[in-house]
This record gives sequence, C-alpha cells and structure tokens, in this order.
Amino acid sequence: MNVRAIELGFGTTSLVRSVEKDGAPIITTYSSVVSQVDPKISDLSAGLNRRNTVQVQVENAFYEVGPDAGLVSDRSAGRILNNTYIDSHNYKALLLGSLYMMDCDEIDMLVLGVPVTSWNRVNELKKMVVGTHTISGRTIHVKDAWVIVQPMAGLLSYANSIGQKGYSQLRDMTVLSVDIGYGTADYLVSRGLKPNESRSGAVEAGMGTVIEQVSAGLKSAFPKLDRIPNDVIDAAFWKHPGTIRISGRAYPFPVCDGKDIDKRDVAVKFNVRPNIDQITRTAVTQIRNQAGSGADIDVILLFGGPATHYKEALSQAYPDHEIVMPTAGGQWDANSLTVVCEGLYWGGVQYAKRVKESVGAA
Repeated sequence: MNVRAIELGFGTTSLVRSVEKDGAPIITTYSSVVSQVDPKISDLSAGLNRRNTVQVQVENAFYEVGPDAGLVSDRSAGRILNNTYIDSHNYKALLLGSLYMMDCDEIDMLVLGVPVTSWNRVNELKKMVVGTHTISGRTIHVKDAWVIVQPMAGLLSYANSIGQKGYSQLRDMTVLSVDIGYGTADYLVSRGLKPNESRSGAVEAGMGTVIEQVSAGLKSAFPKLDRIPNDVIDAAFWKHPGTIRISGRAYPFPVCDGKDIDKRDVAVKFNVRPNIDQITRTAVTQIRNQAGSGADIDVILLFGGPATHYKEALSQAYPDHEIVMPTAGGQWDANSLTVVCEGLYWGGVQYAKRVKESVGAA
C-alpha cells in the first residue's frame, strides 16, 4: 500500500518523496515560496543549469514551487499567514508540486497535517486532494486522504520511537506537544493519543513573528539597506544556523561583535537575542495559560524547525519538566524540522491498515 505524507506549512513544506525497503520514509523539505510565472517565457539558463522546481497550474495561473522557487520570486512575493491559506493558489500550488515530487502515480493514502486553527477545514481539504490530478503532463491519483493536526503528528512520531513498552506507558500519561511553525505555535494536550481540545490551541507568535522582530533589530546594523528579506533571516535559523548572509558576507548570528564568520573585522555589530526572546516568551506564556501550569503534565514534547529557539522560554515556564526534543541518533531519532511529516507518515501507515482491515471485515 502506497502511503505518502505532506506537511504544508507557512514556512517550509516537507513531503515523503519515497519509502525505503524497510518502510522508513525518505523526506524532502523546501521553502514554501510560490512564484507566479509566465510559461511562455523561456528559462534564461538555456537549459544549462535548470532550476530545481516544478511548474504547476492552478486555474488559469502558473506557478513554480520547489527548492529554487525563490530564484523567480520578486520582492512583492509573500506568504499567506492566516486561515485562508488552504483556499489560496499558494497552498494548491505547493500541494500539486509536492505530489509531483513523489515517486508514485497511485497513492492509496495521503496524509496531510494542518495547524490547529485550520482543523475545521478538514473535510474541505480531503475533498481537494482525493481524486485525479494532472501535473506537468503527469497523472497522479489519490485514492484516500487522512488529515490530522500538526502537534498530533509530532506526538505520533515520538510514540513510534519509544517501542511497545514505552507506548503502553504513554497511553496513561498527559502529554503537552508543542509544534513551532512559521505562522503559529500550535500546542496539544492529550491523554496518550486522545486530545483534550479545551487545553489545546495555537498562538500567533510563530517564526514569522520572530523574523519580523529580528528584522527590526538588524535595521541599525545595516543602515544602507532599505530592508533585509525575511527569507535571508529565516535561513539563518534553519538552513545555515549560526550564520546570516547579508550583502555577500557571512556574519555570526544572532550576535555579531564586529567580526564576520571568518573572524575578519567588520563595521557591523548586533545582538538580536532580546528580539527573539520577546516573542518566544510571549508565545510560551499564552501556551501555559491555556495548557495549564504543568502539575498533571507528564511529558512535554517540543518540535518544529524553530523549536530550539523556544526551548529556553518553555523550560522557564515549566522548570520541573524535561523538555523532550527530536535528536538525530538519540532517543527520539528524528529531525525537528521534519518530525511532523515523519509522524504523519507513520500515523498514516497504521491508519491505512485499520481502514483496510475494516473494509475486509465488512
């Protein structure tokens, strides 16, 4: 059975491109940049070094998505950071592009993750993806779809990593799962895998808000620049962490004390840690207000690409708890950036089995 998954976020898109022989997912991640293009205009590279993108059609417009989509975006390009995202051409273009990047034309179960704020759109999303899609001359058929909220997917990834004994113990535990995204910081309180909706939600203080604050903090350090693109700042957090590249030079990030990354003297100094802390503490305070002070919480999971930047604030809010995060080769053997997509896949494998068994029993 072909199970595939897509986490289509405001900041990045992750998809299960293929599956290893042992059943483990192979995940591809790219920035959620969507560039409208004119299909009549030829590639300026003349075919010598083509962009790593997929061109898709949404209604009467054409878009490029993929790792190199930023190369054809203009300064007016931006992300849609609200609950109309699912209705947008951007979302549909990223969805179609992700389907095209997968290695199979027949998908038995496609699993999608949505922010907590979009949970009421589940049926619409399933209707959008189930069926036949023609993308750049290729036909892809999605037979069925399953949609879950992103914090639950991270919890499923963790549950898959701890073995049967660990899972048996987890079923009786209260878990706080925190997924830091670009638009929002989503959180889910659950008893094992059973959600408590009244203590779950989302805070509009995700990575996009952090980036806006950092941009303001960098303004005085680069007075000759009218703006520093958000994608440049975003890359300093996840693409090449610890380094920000501005005007052809690389600087230490988030603090530069007058030397570039190669220890050469520069007339640039900045410290944007306070800007980061302001947003992360605001987010965690709101999470704690809704999720509770932690007396009944047994496990706190923190994941999402920007998760490390929120860990200190979360630890301060819950000083008696260990904050469990994905680590490569560790107890939770996963990547914080792709853990939601991984959880979507493993959850989808189990869900697809149950659907098949229920159909067979009918």
